[in-house]
Order: sequence, then structure tokens, then C-alpha cells
Amino acid sequence: MIVRATTTPGLEDVAIEEGERLLGESGLSVSTRYERLSDIVGAMHGNPSDAASTDVSYIGWQIDGVPRDPPIVAIAESRLRRGARSIYHLAVHIGELDWSGDLHSLVDATLRIDYPELSEVARRGGSFRATCHRCGTHAFQSPDVERAIGGLLHDRYGCAVDLERPDLNVAVDVVGPMAMVGYQLSGRKGMDRRHAWRFHPRITLRTPVAYGMLRLAGYTMHPGPLMDPFCGAGTILLEAGGVAKDIGVPVPALRASDREPSAVHGTIDNLRAAGLPADVRRLDVHELKANVDAGSLDYVVTDPPFGVRLGKKIDYHFLYQSLLAGAAHGLRSGGRLALLIDHRRGVFDAVASGFRAFELTHTRRVTIGGLSPELIVMRRA
Repeated sequence: MIVRATTTPGLEDVAIEEGERLLGESGLSVSTRYERLSDIVGAMHGNPSDAASTDVSYIGWQIDGVPRDPPIVAIAESRLRRGARSIYHLAVHIGELDWSGDLHSLVDATLRIDYPELSEVARRGGSFRATCHRCGTHAFQSPDVERAIGGLLHDRYGCAVDLERPDLNVAVDVVGPMAMVGYQLSGRKGMDRRHAWRFHPRITLRTPVAYGMLRLAGYTMHPGPLMDPFCGAGTILLEAGGVAKDIGVPVPALRASDREPSAVHGTIDNLRAAGLPADVRRLDVHELKANVDAGSLDYVVTDPPFGVRLGKKIDYHFLYQSLLAGAAHGLRSGGRLALLIDHRRGVFDAVASGFRAFELTHTRRVTIGGLSPELIVMRRA
């Protein structure tokens, strides 16, 4: 059986590792890793670049020894659904669809597959829904697919339709010229919407990205005092507190700051809703060094604003020089600084100008909202 998932492009290895660990803790054996969509479905028809899938990447695992009766329960009850932090959506992969690019052929290909689990749900008097996730340019929209397939599966199996709380979700994913079908195990909003947000502005760091930053900085293996000086809505602190609880250790000291009053008050509200104590202050990054105790932090993990959030006239050199100075003062020797930045040159210009307290340990590109910022991890020398 293949279980597939979506994650942030650039963090596929983080998601694969986390998923395999959680599956193993559930007693499930992974025989094969699938690091990209083409590994799962084989050769793709047409030009994969037509998919324009900029914000999600497909990964998967071949799981051995899962009983067929019923396979959904065996996976849904595993730690993967309950505990994964790097995944947006999760599904049991049934297969790739042989279609010609139009809605009629897509529906026809979907109906050529047998769904014994849907028969079982109907026998128990349960309900289902059809969901379509679509990336790329097509002559139809996702609701068109959902209505057509949902109606025909209802006619075939006699199963009631429930759009809010279905017992089974038949998911059709259309990625450019490729289409596949499966049973979706995650909710409609995705596994990333796991916090009780009291404050959630339109531009908010995604939780799987925050988890990836913490993982690459080393926090998930060794939680310690952490600060985010551009806290926004507090996503990094929410994930940091959640990770500590997941592994059964006391939540370390969490600190945050931001120059925007709405971010400070919103972060406080979000952390309180999560039951996480934290020190959150209104503070400009240029005041960071004067307001953090020397050597009091193991981690500084942050997502400085970039792009439209700052405008074209921002002095990135000054911004990052202040951030690096404050982080170097607050971090102990060997502490880690993790940044998500769209202006890598601004960081290294600041370092090259004479500020050499850090050494680069890791860098990679991730894709968020059509942008490809750099995720950088540096060690306090």
C-alpha cells in the first residue's frame, strides 16, 4: 500500500524522515520512499512543468504488512495522521488515472476504478464526499470534478453524501497533465491547521515551514531556550512548544518580539490559546542586542519580513546586521540561528562587512506562495 502526502517544496526530506519515523512508531514497515510525484505515479504524460505546482510537493511511502480489512483504519489510526507536523494532506494512494485532459475523460477514468471501501461505508450506513485538489491550467475547476464524481459514486454505491463530516473522502488530485485518485485521510483544511488561532493575518508563516526550520536548526532533537524576533503570529513558537510536548520534555523558555503591536498582541493570544507560556515584547530588531541577555538562548529561529511586506527601499544590510548582532549576543557558543530570507545577499554582506560571529552550516531553497526564499542555518562560533 502506498501512502502519499503533500509538503512544502524544498522540505521533502524533512517530511519523508518524519513520516517514516512516525509510521515505524505505529508498528508499520516502510519498504520504499517516494521523494517526488513521478516516483509515485511513474512516467507522467505531457509536460510536468504545465502543473505549475509551486506550493506543494508530493511524497510517499510504500507500507508493507497493512491488512486489507480495512486499510483505511490501519493508516488513519497511526501516528502519521495524529503527529506529523511537516505534512499538509495525507491520502491512501489508489492509482494514476488514464485520461486525456478534459473533465469527461477524468470522470470516466475515476469511475473505472472499484472502491470496495465505499461499498463498506454504504453497508454501514455511513457517508462520503469527493474532493479535488487541482494544480495547473485546465478547462474545469475543482468543484466541477467534485460534483460530477460525487454524484456518480453516490448513484453507483448508494452511499450518502456529507460534505462536512464524511466517513470516507474520495480524493482526486489533478497536477497538470497527471491525475490520481486515493482516500484522503486529512481534513478539508489540512493537517497544518492544527493550532487554535486567535490571530491569523493573511500573510502568516505556514506551520510545516516553521517545523522544517526548527528541525534543520536541531531544535526537534534538543529543545532549548528559543527566540523569534520577527514573531508575526507566533507560528514558530507554537511549533516549538508543540514539538517539546510531542517528545515529552518540559517546554523550554520561549521569547518573541516584533515591532508591530498587532503582532505582539496576536502572538500572546495565540500562545495563550495553546497553553504556552512565553515572553513576548514589542521591540524593533535594531534594539534586540540591548534587550536580550548574553548567552541566554540556544536558538534564534525567525522569518524576517521580505517582499511586499517591506517594500523596495528597505536597507537589508542594516536590518540583517542588527539581527545578527542581537542573535550573536543572545546565543550561547554553538547556538543556532535559522533564517528564512528572500535577500540572501543582505545577510552575507552583513557578515562580510566584519561581523564574523557565525559560520554557515546549512542552506536550501523552499517555495512559499510562489516565492523561493532561502532557508539558512548558522552556528554561533
